[in-house]
Amino acid sequence: MPQDLAAETTTFDLTPPTDEQFQELVADLSDEEKHVLLEHGTEAPFCGVFLNEKRVGVFTCRLCGLPLFHAGTKFESGTGWPSFTQPFSTEHLKYI
Repeated sequence: MPQDLAAETTTFDLTPPTDEQFQELVADLSDEEKHVLLEHGTEAPFCGVFLNEKRVGVFTCRLCGLPLFHAGTKFESGTGWPSFTQPFSTEHLKYI
């Protein structure tokens, strides 16, 4: 298994937000963002704003701001959604 890209250089607070903090974060989301982030929904394939994104940087969580993927790990999978070869840190993801 590849080593986490962030393991040696950066540490993030992974403490879950309080109920009040969570409600504040959710209040800033659009209905579509709530559906994707909180209800296990998805946006339609081949139309998302990040599908053709090529800039250098880091993809972050819209809800909490944690870094999820380095742009350099993004690849064209043909699925209609951005795909990545490796997460920024496995601790920043939850598989469902």
